[in-house]
Amino acid sequence: MCCVAGTLTSISDLTGFDRGEYFAGPDQVRAYFKVEVMERIYPGWSQKTGLAQADLDEMAGAVIHHRWHCVF
Repeated sequence: MCCVAGTLTSISDLTGFDRGEYFAGPDQVRAYFKVEVMERIYPGWSQKTGLAQADLDEMAGAVIHHRWHCVF
């Protein structure tokens, strides 16, 4: 997935992860960054973005590492 995982703005634009409640723990972050969740929130997300679960895993790792939008 290249450089997207490293930028807060890119991850926010692709997933909207920082528009809801703060994440209470790493498991909550990982649970949000799932293709099924993105498709439920943003129908057609996979087709529009061309991203896969591995990309979301990388993004979740960046969010956890930097503790973006997290209270842990």
